[in-house]
Amino acid sequence: MIVRKLGSTIIERLAADSGVIFKIIETVDEKWQDLERAFYQRIRKEAKAVEFEPETIPAVLVARPLSQNDKRGAELDAMGAQLGLSSSAIKQMFHTMAKLKSQREAGEDTILQLNAHNPLIRQLRDMPRNETFYLALTCIYNNAVMFAHHSVSPENAEIIFAANNSAFSAMITTAQVLAQEQQERAKMELERDRLKRQLPDMPLTEYRSCFFAFDYKIEDNYRLLEAIQTYFDRNGLGIKVMAPAKAMDDLNIHRDLHRQLKQAHFGIAEVSNNNLNVLYESGLLHGMGKPLILLQRSDSTDTIPFDILSDYRCKYVVLREGGDVEFGLLEKNLDKAMDTLKRMQPNFDTLPKWEGKQ
Repeated sequence: MIVRKLGSTIIERLAADSGVIFKIIETVDEKWQDLERAFYQRIRKEAKAVEFEPETIPAVLVARPLSQNDKRGAELDAMGAQLGLSSSAIKQMFHTMAKLKSQREAGEDTILQLNAHNPLIRQLRDMPRNETFYLALTCIYNNAVMFAHHSVSPENAEIIFAANNSAFSAMITTAQVLAQEQQERAKMELERDRLKRQLPDMPLTEYRSCFFAFDYKIEDNYRLLEAIQTYFDRNGLGIKVMAPAKAMDDLNIHRDLHRQLKQAHFGIAEVSNNNLNVLYESGLLHGMGKPLILLQRSDSTDTIPFDILSDYRCKYVVLREGGDVEFGLLEKNLDKAMDTLKRMQPNFDTLPKWEGKQ
């Protein structure tokens, strides 16, 4: 640190070893070390995680501790300036100092002090190492360089740092959310690929077909299956409704279930009571990338325990009169669902219609 007296004012050069201002954090764990290395690898600037106030400042650029030669040169510089010396020795000293100064201005005599108390720096330490991370490193360094070379009032500095911190934080948060979404999507794709590998390679039916997943213990669902098939027939859609409870081509129930799921062009699932088998079959249809229509009774109070709510849901009402059961609103909502399905599968209209036989 250099101390110079100008009248009654003392000017100090802020140095990296100013222990009173910059406090080394007690535990420099691998995360902090990795962040320090990232700054050097990205922008070739030595960085050090320390603690200082105020915590709103993420990083500052400060001078390294002066070498003995630097201290002596600075003292001679001050003496020569005060005495007005112009000897060749003093000129040579100025020439040497100018050369040293140019080296320092290239960044060799400064350290980037990272404020471990600053929320932005802590957020940066923990974020994934992606392009946004490296962009944030550069922005924080540039921010520190700007304040190292300009005089800014405390009030304006606080305003600038607050604005920059908000912008950097929003950028990092967006990157973290995006990275998390990408991880979740990758997990889903891995699970989908795993399911595809497990299932036998079977082609879709040559005619239009639909798999119906429902709770076999509820008698109304068998009537619902018939109502769906009647709806398809009456509207000339030519779609066969398949379900292991309706017909099986294999004595192994599980194997036949997978065959029907694989061969169906789309699925319909009755999810009113969160039956585990229905949810399992719905998940398999999702894994195969097939359109899925969800049916739910209007009086159902159960909440679906996983995220298939994005699929189209048809609400319907169970109407009883004597021994007859009808399903109000079913056909109206199926009309909407089928219009959407045709747009999702442009080749649907070219598929042969099911004529009531295999």
